Amino acid sequence: MMKLPAWTRLPVVVCLLAASGLASAFQSHDAGNRWTPPSSGDDRGAVVFLHGMGDTANGGWATLDHMLPSICPRLSTDKIEYIFPQAPVKGITLNGGELVPAWFDLFDFPVDSTSRDDVIGQLNAVCMLEDTVKSIEQERGIPASRIVVGGFAQGGAVAMLASYFRKERKQ
Repeated sequence: MMKLPAWTRLPVVVCLLAASGLASAFQSHDAGNRWTPPSSGDDRGAVVFLHGMGDTANGGWATLDHMLPSICPRLSTDKIEYIFPQAPVKGITLNGGELVPAWFDLFDFPVDSTSRDDVIGQLNAVCMLEDTVKSIEQERGIPASRIVVGGFAQGGAVAMLASYFRKERKQ
């Protein structure tokens, strides 16, 4: 059975905003770093943010499209689209089969290096995220290099795993 990297089993809150040139837009204004779009003439980008287990796409994270521009005006919705995919409803083994929105199943608690992984569920979630990125590219014309993926808790683990596998394929 395939064993996933240990960081995919983190029991703590995981947030990730990475994998593109847009990530520099999140740097501090005080650092003197200035984000400039590529010279392609199209400086549109996208942020895809995955919610955690038990939450929904319309939960508290859906306000990021208002909160982030208030902190960093360069992240305004006139140039950046915010996409909040919805996790499928799954029975969570750890919770006695309770049906909740989740990107993958959890079998053990506490989560540590000896915990069983839902490899199929994790890889299916990565595929769903990759499909979302492809859809943004095809339907909105935004290249993958201008799409930031991130998430909270389970969503963050999926974003990290997707970034890990994307990097592996490019090498």
